[in-house]
Amino acid sequence: MTRQGIFDHIDQHLDSHICKIQELVRQPSVSLLTLGLRECAELVRQHLAEVGCQETALVDVGDAYPGVWGRLDSGAQKTILYYSHYDVRPVGHETWDWPPFGAELVEMAPYKRVILGRGARASKGPLQTWLNALQSIKAVEGRLPVNVLFLIEGAEILGSCNYLKLADVYKDRLKEAQALLSPGASQNAKGEVSVVLGFKGLIYLELEASGDAWGRGPIGGSVHSATNAIVDSPAWRLIHALATLTTPDGTRLVVPGLEHVFDERKTIGAAERALLQRLQERFGDSDPNTIIPGLSPSTPVKVFKGGLTGKRILEEYLYAPSINISGLRSGYTGPGSKSFLLPHSAVATLDLRMITDMDAQEILHKLRAHLDREGFKDIRIHVYGAYNWGQTDPHADVVQATLKTLEAYGYPAVIWPMVAFGGPWAHIPKALGIPALRNSALGYGDRAATSNEFYVVEGDGKVPGLAETERFCVDLLYNYAGI
Repeated sequence: MTRQGIFDHIDQHLDSHICKIQELVRQPSVSLLTLGLRECAELVRQHLAEVGCQETALVDVGDAYPGVWGRLDSGAQKTILYYSHYDVRPVGHETWDWPPFGAELVEMAPYKRVILGRGARASKGPLQTWLNALQSIKAVEGRLPVNVLFLIEGAEILGSCNYLKLADVYKDRLKEAQALLSPGASQNAKGEVSVVLGFKGLIYLELEASGDAWGRGPIGGSVHSATNAIVDSPAWRLIHALATLTTPDGTRLVVPGLEHVFDERKTIGAAERALLQRLQERFGDSDPNTIIPGLSPSTPVKVFKGGLTGKRILEEYLYAPSINISGLRSGYTGPGSKSFLLPHSAVATLDLRMITDMDAQEILHKLRAHLDREGFKDIRIHVYGAYNWGQTDPHADVVQATLKTLEAYGYPAVIWPMVAFGGPWAHIPKALGIPALRNSALGYGDRAATSNEFYVVEGDGKVPGLAETERFCVDLLYNYAGI
């Protein structure tokens, strides 16, 4: 079938499509600060209703991070689950040249037009681009070629702390899905598209020591450090508890029942080995800081763990387990200094990433049992996310439809068999027994973790503009439907 009528509709309504993205970006939704979340969730719900969802709802699971549900039944043979999030990172301390929630449409060389603002690249631009494409299909054809279930969260930046609860509310409806397909901007500045087939499991948690729980040290507030001669320190207690978890170099868990997790490696079959070798050959002798997701040439790593070099760096990144301390907090953490404190509490934020057949909940159970055996029953564990790993067969219809569409648009696909960024987009499809492909689509933006975050509206010839990205979403949907 010809889709020119849909493409014409996109071109004719591009200004209003841009305005829709700007509307989302202008609404603050900072999950770390619980700022504007319900207002943004309601705005997303309204946008789902405008697309034609017969069902829309805010999903409240008893916390500050409402989810958004939508169901668009087109009477089609296939049903997809669309994952996204509307929450964004804090503005940060870096200097912004435009208001971070202004959603200004500006020139940012080499791009003639970008939407600038917090969340424009990381979530809201790609989400609304998808909705714009769906709305154009509906306006021209009257119905979509697939049915779509939307379950959009507001706490992804916090480790998707409530997504399992959101999914549980609609667990029977989610069984209707044959695939998770959520296209999002995954191009680099050269136009290459990362197609990611797998994600490590992720456990994101905090360990907290406090005088209140311990019954020793200050209770209810800090005291002067001069009293440490007679008063115990919760901060030291946390440090000693952490020291029982790993080898002295911090690279391996030594928790009974979990040691094998750091010894086992995923079985890599011939097809996956071929993908890995192709990836290694593609990057060759490139600086790992320029190719490993999460690294950056602006903050380069000079020496890699265990003296890793060459191709081993990429393979370990893809498949090796890790236990990381991403934050340590105790005492005064504001600007300047507040000296001579004996804090009443101390908190360590950890993330564990691994590929193992052990369920994430079982790992947490063994961690709790270990701390109890070691005499740290008072150390509290606050879990923010506990997700199993997942991987999709490259021959799955959702993957093949994506690769077919990318080829037609002339953008090279870089296939990653696995990356370290886990979450519900891998866990939920694995539990449902369906393939999943998140992002892996046209669209470009940058600076999502710093100031001046942007999403390209008018490309430079290497990356597309908004209209072409929306057309890609249209073609992808029809290719997946087999029409």
